[in-house]
Amino acid sequence: MKKLINKKNTYLLVLLVICLLGIVIVPTYAKFGSNYTTTDDVVGMSLTFNLAITNIEEYEEIVVAAGEVEQFNVEVTNSAGNTAYYGVWYQMVVPSEITSDIVIARFVDSTVTTSGSITNGSSVTVSLIIKNKTSSDIRVNIGVGSSLTGTSDIEYLGGKYLITDVVSLTDPVALNTMSAGSYVSYTGNNGCSGSACSGQNANYVSDSDMGYCPSPYSELSKFTVNGWRILYVKDSTAYLISAGAPECMSTNSSGTISSSLSSDYESTAGAPKHLANLDARALKYCNAEYAYGGVCNSSSAWSVDSTEFKNITGTNISECTTSSSSCGIGNTLLDIGGFYWFADVPYSTDPYVFMWTPAITEMSSSPQINGYYSKYALGVRPVLRLKSTVMVVGGSGTYQDPYVLSSS
Repeated sequence: MKKLINKKNTYLLVLLVICLLGIVIVPTYAKFGSNYTTTDDVVGMSLTFNLAITNIEEYEEIVVAAGEVEQFNVEVTNSAGNTAYYGVWYQMVVPSEITSDIVIARFVDSTVTTSGSITNGSSVTVSLIIKNKTSSDIRVNIGVGSSLTGTSDIEYLGGKYLITDVVSLTDPVALNTMSAGSYVSYTGNNGCSGSACSGQNANYVSDSDMGYCPSPYSELSKFTVNGWRILYVKDSTAYLISAGAPECMSTNSSGTISSSLSSDYESTAGAPKHLANLDARALKYCNAEYAYGGVCNSSSAWSVDSTEFKNITGTNISECTTSSSSCGIGNTLLDIGGFYWFADVPYSTDPYVFMWTPAITEMSSSPQINGYYSKYALGVRPVLRLKSTVMVVGGSGTYQDPYVLSSS
């Protein structure tokens, strides 16, 4: 069924997930039968659709005229008897592939994500936008996939894609025009786990207890910020860094990673295993949708190192073995309250690794750069290079109101 919608109208699409019974069947796709009621300002669809298999896909074809922007809601209701999982997807019909002139995204003001869980008897409403900047009408299927076991078990087959972009009704602004230090709402998905993917610090409790890594003085060296920040802009691309440290890492003599103190340390000159481990852990926080080159590799994600230190301070990290404002003291991109590693070594002939030491009376009266063995579980701070097309579609860039991003 096709319905051309006036630009002023709001299109309400109600998708019901009902009676999901745990039967293992290949994903099924079902076109809605719909009843329309029209007023001057609203085109509504009242739908009833009973499902009795898992991984069901419900969808409706939407036509958006050339040059038009349509905002509409998708309501997902769970009557399965227990918690169910959903994912709102799109599938291009005409044209067959999405182009840079077509935007399909969650509306920035919608606090409900396009993928998640719903308790039994509850519903969620996701606000979506389709922008058609082409010279021809487009046809798009919008649908919902569901599962009883988890969002990762929902399959998006046959040209169907989970909607992940976030946009506003106004024109977005390029992220690479924003100021260093601004906060950004970002989530990695390359192997990271839970809230850490969104920049939550290791051992985080609350905004008054931001977390720490189990250094020798962990209770005296807690992080002061959370989330993701713009580190700097270079070569027309923005670089992000974790505001604190989403995880802690040590490396023992065999190269094995731990999140706590190791019994021994890598004794090889230059600590190559520990440095490789730092970069490998940082790579988990990449998100290919936003990543430089569209892929997660050593060019788009790595652990903070001497290059970033020099770009921020203008000083070589090897020259900063004592406290100095020119060595990042008081710079909130570096001076973050807790211990963390730099993926570099002071000397190629010994196994020491650069680390940030916060101001602790037992070690130093002010923050400074030090070197130490890999046995201690200090913070890992991923650096992420994003592609130049990443846009800001909402937020003000503060900690309380970080920039909201769109990948196109």
